[in-house]
Amino acid sequence: MAANRGCKGTSRKSSALTILKRKTAWINPLHSSATWRSGGRIRTCNLRVMGPVTYSYMAPALQLLLTAFVLFLIAQSALASAANSVAPSFRTEQARIVTSTRTTGLRVEIATTANQHALGLMGRAHLPSNLGMLFLFTEPQPATSAFWMFHTLIPLDVAFLNAKGRIMAIQTMTPCKSPDARRCPIYPAFVRYSAALEVNQGYFERHGISVGDCVLVPAMLEQIK
Repeated sequence: MAANRGCKGTSRKSSALTILKRKTAWINPLHSSATWRSGGRIRTCNLRVMGPVTYSYMAPALQLLLTAFVLFLIAQSALASAANSVAPSFRTEQARIVTSTRTTGLRVEIATTANQHALGLMGRAHLPSNLGMLFLFTEPQPATSAFWMFHTLIPLDVAFLNAKGRIMAIQTMTPCKSPDARRCPIYPAFVRYSAALEVNQGYFERHGISVGDCVLVPAMLEQIK
């Protein structure tokens, strides 16, 4: 079948309920870190800006408090980066999204560095219909990792891909209008992934793209060699 060309590996289902019941997660390292005391032990976690955000183990009663604290620190770091550094540029490549019935071409901006992951599509008022952003990671990201929409103005869909480019999960994300990062929802992947593709909201549905289909990009093929 066309969906299998250049895209090996099997799809995998993951239960959101099962993941939430584990009560264990890890914050992906990028820029900042947070340290707190829990159960007589000192716990430290790194915070990532704008990209995937996950949580460290905590008592259920403290989960909401720690979530707000993490998002607040992320927001402060994002604002400081925007004010004190030059916005990173993105190279573009041509991607092919292969389903069982068709192949769709899409131009993608490639985000590979920490600064590029931090910026993402933040602050953009428009995304062309034939353009997306592909986040590439050097290590597989945990199922508890998530994206969020703080300071992001465009409604987006995000597809989480395995190392071979197969779509493992898709989330629909709504811009967060609140200036308070603690009020912005997060969108967990619920699957392990090696890349994430952000596009205009509704793009996947319009083109008949769903979980199990394959995204082929030269940059991704180079990374997994």
